[in-house]
Amino acid sequence: MDKKISRLNIANATVLLVIFVLLDEVYKHIIVEVFGYMGFIIGSFNLFTNILSYVIVVFAIFIINFTRKSLFSGFILELIALFLLFPSIILYKDMHTDPEIVFAQLTFFLTAFVSLKYIKIRIKGKSLKNSQKAIFLFIIVVIMIIPFFLKFKTHVNLKNFLLEDIYKTRIQQRELNNMYLAYTYSWLAKVIIPIAIVIAIAAKSRVKSIILAMLLAYLFLVGAHKSLFFGTFMIFLFYYIKPIYIRISVSSGILFILTASLLLYFIFNNYYVTGLIARRVFFIPALLDTHYFDFFKNKPLFWSASFLGPFIDYPYHLNPPHLIASYYFNKAEMSANNGIISNGFANLGWLGIMINITAVSVIFSFFNSLNINHKFYGLFFVFFITLLSSALPTVLLTHGGIILIFLSQFIMKDTQSGILIK
Repeated sequence: MDKKISRLNIANATVLLVIFVLLDEVYKHIIVEVFGYMGFIIGSFNLFTNILSYVIVVFAIFIINFTRKSLFSGFILELIALFLLFPSIILYKDMHTDPEIVFAQLTFFLTAFVSLKYIKIRIKGKSLKNSQKAIFLFIIVVIMIIPFFLKFKTHVNLKNFLLEDIYKTRIQQRELNNMYLAYTYSWLAKVIIPIAIVIAIAAKSRVKSIILAMLLAYLFLVGAHKSLFFGTFMIFLFYYIKPIYIRISVSSGILFILTASLLLYFIFNNYYVTGLIARRVFFIPALLDTHYFDFFKNKPLFWSASFLGPFIDYPYHLNPPHLIASYYFNKAEMSANNGIISNGFANLGWLGIMINITAVSVIFSFFNSLNINHKFYGLFFVFFITLLSSALPTVLLTHGGIILIFLSQFIMKDTQSGILIK
């Protein structure tokens, strides 16, 4: 087993390095060429920044694959490197963006590494018995989803399964929404129902599994959030992956997508996959980091657009996402939401960054300390992806982060060797 794990680590390290190279190629040959109007450019070649970039990448890959850590720790560190650190390094190397951004992402990576390795957070208290979990969650889901049926009824669009009419459906959802539906939509779709599905499948309850899957599909049809579509896929994917293949599966999947992006573009001049994945998931958050750092440098908001709004006057007529969209893209209607690094910097500079980094690292350490079964990792993948484009308070309150923390304690804790292991 040790030799097999060693070979997998070497293979994963190789795949991660290839991913960085392919991401760089996708950026140079597709992102800049096709989506350059958004502000993606290539600067002159700089030997120092290229060498430094690869040094940081190799260092991160070494930490991920060749240091002792838990399964969950390696999983989270790989996600940070792939979705945050690597894109920022590529923009720094090719676009000559602010090096502070790379330093901030590297600080997040290292803080998470140290926190996951050395900080254990266990809250005393019993979780539900295995026999109680499935029925408890099923009842909660049925009760919470009734208002959606009463409000939306049959206002569903089957074209959403083909990712068509997405924005039309979202407009309809906003028109029919109320405060309850706005908050509980993500709680149900991203956290409660996925956990219930995993437990129902593990308990071999086909009826509950099918009903829960249908309810999740209904929420997608009335809300048309692409994150829910891909998140559902990830829930099922991680359920069936063996633990030792978790990281190599993530990296191999991304390698496949990047390879397909390049082939589709050069052979068929098709950049749909690139626009949907590489541009939207990897490079737009990295580009928005540069805009947030540029606009809010020495102009901190002190969370006046957030929870401190009642106490501190907000100085702009547009909220931060629309402000950035208006200033850099000339599209005030666009919402340029971004994650914990940008949000922290906009609110309190580097102190804001460190507050967000520390808070998220502590949350990861809490999850890591609970010995949660790998079959639930799809939920944490979705939670992490949400962090790429939302402020931390929004992730915790609106997108179900608090619910995930609560259910991790009372439902998923100590399942690593429990009923979910077949």
